[in-house]
Amino acid sequence: MKRLQQIIDHILKGLKKVKLVKGENVAMDASFIKAYSRIEMKTRLGCSDPDARIGRSGKGYGLGYNLHLSVDADAELPVAFTVTPANIRDIQEAPNLLKATRRKFPRGVKHLIADRGYSSDPFRAEVRKRRIEPIIPYRNNQRIGESGLLRIDRHFKPHGPARMKSLYKKRSAIERVFSRLKEQLSLKNHKVRGLINITLHIQLCLIAMLLNAQAAINANKPWKTLSITYYAT
Repeated sequence: MKRLQQIIDHILKGLKKVKLVKGENVAMDASFIKAYSRIEMKTRLGCSDPDARIGRSGKGYGLGYNLHLSVDADAELPVAFTVTPANIRDIQEAPNLLKATRRKFPRGVKHLIADRGYSSDPFRAEVRKRRIEPIIPYRNNQRIGESGLLRIDRHFKPHGPARMKSLYKKRSAIERVFSRLKEQLSLKNHKVRGLINITLHIQLCLIAMLLNAQAAINANKPWKTLSITYYAT
């Protein structure tokens, strides 16, 4: 894992050098990765993958892991990640992901964009302590009646200051990154077991995504940085 992480860091360094990845606007989220195992009903663990746990999977629950990811919201490329069993909630792992992101960008991150699952006063304070503005909607039961805050209605439409609404729209970048990882880079249909092996598999997927961007830059085709199928075919 350490060597693969060094490869990721090296590619990112090159992409930062050509200013494709700047890290000014960083989006953060987590996505469920289904375990390659059945559930043992007595123990509620995986029959062949005891590291996996039951956690939120869309509108239901499933056995697996959570990929906690931060991306450059302008370049739509991964910056940092952590992997946990699926019972670890987004906000629990958020401080670790923030630290990992800051290691990649000690300076320069201006906005951290995340959904209301990350809405907590301690996490906001931690983000601000690093001189980063949190673009995180408040839940409806938080600061009731207070104006000038970013909120999301039941139709997932943002409300609040125009500047914050504009920045929050960049959060969709991380959804597209997750989609490419799962649909185009086999993360959805993996066949590995265990926390270490799923982490290795994720690292390889991230390397493929970053190398694709680097290849596009080297070929002087910056419009192909996100077109994984272009080089695959």
